[in-house]
Amino acid sequence: MTITEVLAKHTDQWMKIPGVVGTGEGKSGGRPCIMVLIEKPSEKIRKKIPKSVEGYKVVIQNAGKVEAR
Repeated sequence: MTITEVLAKHTDQWMKIPGVVGTGEGKSGGRPCIMVLIEKPSEKIRKKIPKSVEGYKVVIQNAGKVEAR
């Protein structure tokens, strides 16, 4: 599966976790990765999100509060 397909498959599940505010594609060490954006650092959230999924590294990024404009 492509990273876009993997991201689409798992985004709804991750977005149900309180404190997760978004997901996206990124790069880590020059390789594609999945980004999971969180409102603030939380060990509870980190325990619910895998370090990798379907061969792609998952990076948790503190994004702060996200609001629609």
